[in-house]
Amino acid sequence: MSSFTPASRFDRSTWIELMERSPERSLELHPDLVGLSRQAALPPLVYADHEGDTLHTLGVLDGKAMSALSTPQLAWLGRLQGYRLAGHELAGALDRESAERFVSTVIDQLGAQLGDFVFFEDIDVGTPLWDAVMARRSEPRVIFDVPHEPQPHWRIRFPKKPADYWSSMSRKSRYNTRRAARQFEHEIERYTAPEQIADFLARAEHISERSWQGRRLGIRMKRDARHQARLGAIAALGALRCYVLTHQQAPVAFVFGWQWNGRYEYEEIGYDSAFIEQSPGRVLLFRILEDLIADDCPQVLDFGCGDAVYKRIFGNDEGESGALLLAANHLRGKLWSNIRLAHKRVDQDARALLRRTGLYEHARRLYRRVGSGSADASANDNTSGD
Repeated sequence: MSSFTPASRFDRSTWIELMERSPERSLELHPDLVGLSRQAALPPLVYADHEGDTLHTLGVLDGKAMSALSTPQLAWLGRLQGYRLAGHELAGALDRESAERFVSTVIDQLGAQLGDFVFFEDIDVGTPLWDAVMARRSEPRVIFDVPHEPQPHWRIRFPKKPADYWSSMSRKSRYNTRRAARQFEHEIERYTAPEQIADFLARAEHISERSWQGRRLGIRMKRDARHQARLGAIAALGALRCYVLTHQQAPVAFVFGWQWNGRYEYEEIGYDSAFIEQSPGRVLLFRILEDLIADDCPQVLDFGCGDAVYKRIFGNDEGESGALLLAANHLRGKLWSNIRLAHKRVDQDARALLRRTGLYEHARRLYRRVGSGSADASANDNTSGD
């Protein structure tokens, strides 16, 4: 039997017991973290699929608002209220049949208990869950959408002897990375304890305000109650592992991450764009890897979806993941879809025109220069300062 239940009413002991049977699952599926990742109008829900009296599969849905347009001033246009799949995966059974039951239950509840949509934010291509969602793209009851094409998904898989990882990098990359670290005066601090959270958030917010992402996309790490509560819950579980790089006692780069059951999530990063020439993000990642290898090394470090120079340099395992969305086929859903498709066509036509005229790379560099103060940021994706 499959159903959705408000997270606040789901039996905690059953939930924890399934998590213990699924040790490789994301920490985001833990009951202590549910509802802390985002502010949303809809309460978090738990999907449960039972075989008799045994909980077979569990999924967590966090409330999420979504606009058809990415422009902040027009975000109200075509706005839907729905859910995202927390942790990008299910806990428990991960076979095709279990994934299909989950997707079928989602479709049955869209427009009612699940709001306007369910967003699968970053699903590995070719997994049972990916295939089960793709199989319903012609379902008449839903609007199927691919927000963006699948992208590279890089990870580091550490060998049995973690120090052997360095040999997976090219000699040139090792040399350039170590040289950058030698030439940039710095210190690194690790944050794992609850009493360190306020200091970490203060430094991360300081860096975010000076990053190109902060100027263009808004500050992602803030000294507010929501971030304090989320990091506090992670620290209470013994999973918090964040880092800050300082230069002449000033914070210049940070990583918000956690380590849980052999998996390190490289969740949120930023660097002060004034130091881009010194590659603070690359230096920080190098120092983090040294720390991970020396002390409680995970089995996997997950960089998340999207390609970047630094991911290709440090990653040794490349996959592919992407986003999928199922929306209710009602009036609001149709309006959202039509606005989104029109916006997507305009964006694609503009990019095609820039490519035909040879101005695409110039426009891309200009966008980054305005955001970060340096044209060189275009070579660094949106993260590492590599």
